[in-house]
Amino acid sequence: MSILIWTFGTFNEKRIQQLKAMKAGRHGKYSVPTWRLFSMLPVSFVWYVLMYWLILQIINS
Repeated sequence: MSILIWTFGTFNEKRIQQLKAMKAGRHGKYSVPTWRLFSMLPVSFVWYVLMYWLILQIINS
């Protein structure tokens, strides 16, 4: 459970930083999407694997 909270916390932290970068100016608007894409790829992949594993555990138990 603590892992879920930690993951959610780090995700929110990244989101806040991203919003701050967007607020920084029009220049940041173009550099954020690419950065977001690369930062979100591993996070979403790990999240997908975790969810898949959890579902398998529930089915098998």
